[in-house]
Amino acid sequence: MPYIRSSKNKLMKVFRQTAVNDIDISADNKYIISGSSDNTINVWEINPEIVIEFYFAEEFQKELESSGLFDSKKASETRAEYKERQLKAENFKLELSRKYINRLNSSD
Repeated sequence: MPYIRSSKNKLMKVFRQTAVNDIDISADNKYIISGSSDNTINVWEINPEIVIEFYFAEEFQKELESSGLFDSKKASETRAEYKERQLKAENFKLELSRKYINRLNSSD
């Protein structure tokens, strides 16, 4: 009887030495499910950044660069202003990631 194993391993570490008989990606693009000859079913969480890198790398990078939020510290910026911009940059990157994941989900 098969049993289910769940893992938060990165996509690159998915497969072991046991033969994989079947593989699928969940409808929401969040998980890879594999069935192996040792009667195991593995559920792997997909890191959204890997999906974005695979499908939208160039476009995603251009949007990050054009935002200006990821530039080096400017001579005219105070330390507090730079830290505030770094927070905005991280929030921008999260929102942009969501945009691209939603775009991928809507293409189904």
